[in-house]
Amino acid sequence: RTSGNVLCESAGGGLVGKLNASAINSSCSSVNVTGTYSSNYGGGLVGYAETSSSIANCYARGDVSFNDYVGGMLGMLVECTIEDSYSTGGVTGSGVYQGGLVGGVVGSYSAIKSYWDTQTSGQDSCLVGTSKTTAEMKYFYMYHGNDWDFVAERRNGTDNCWDFDFDGVVNDGYPYLAWEDGATNSLVPPDGSGTSAAPYLIDSLFDLWWLSSNDNVRAKRF
Repeated sequence: RTSGNVLCESAGGGLVGKLNASAINSSCSSVNVTGTYSSNYGGGLVGYAETSSSIANCYARGDVSFNDYVGGMLGMLVECTIEDSYSTGGVTGSGVYQGGLVGGVVGSYSAIKSYWDTQTSGQDSCLVGTSKTTAEMKYFYMYHGNDWDFVAERRNGTDNCWDFDFDGVVNDGYPYLAWEDGATNSLVPPDGSGTSAAPYLIDSLFDLWWLSSNDNVRAKRF
C-alpha cells in the first residue's frame, strides 16, 4: 500500500514505474502521479507493464497527470492482463491516449472484471475495462455478482481477497483489500452459531447474502 505524491519523467506509477514479466497481487495505491513536461506512461498503480505481466486484486485511487498514455491504473499495457481490479483517480493528459483504467494497449491483452469510476476519473471511455458510475462502484453486489472473492463468503472462492464497508466509511465506500484491516473485517457472519440454542440471527440484506453465499450453513438453525 502506497500513498503520497510522485513526480516522474517517464513510466511513473503509484506502486511501480515499469513492470516486466512480473505479477502484482493484492496491492493498492493512493499516490498522486505527475509527469514532467512531455512525459509519457503514467498510471495510478503502474506506469508501463509488459511481457506477460499480470495485475490482480488491486486498486488505485490517486490522480494521474501525464502528457500521453495516461490511465487510472496503468499508463501502457503490453501483452498483459488485469483482473478483479479498479481505479477511481482523476486522469489528465494532453496527448491522444488517455483512459479511465488504462491509457494505451499493444498486442494481446485483457481486463477481466475490472472497472473504473467515470465520475471521479473524468474519463468516459477506455480501450479495456468496464465503466461504472460512482454509485455503481460503491455497490457491493456488483462486485460479488461478478465473482470477486470477499471475506465471509464461499461462493466466489476462499482466498478472502476483498472486504467491504456497508456504512461507506472505510475507503470511502469502495471495496478494499481484506489485509488492510488486519484481523478485523467489515463483512462478518450474522450473530449466532447456527444451533438450536443460538441460531443465526438474520436481520439484514447482508445476512441473507451471507446465507446464500455459504451453502455449508444452510442446514443450520436460523
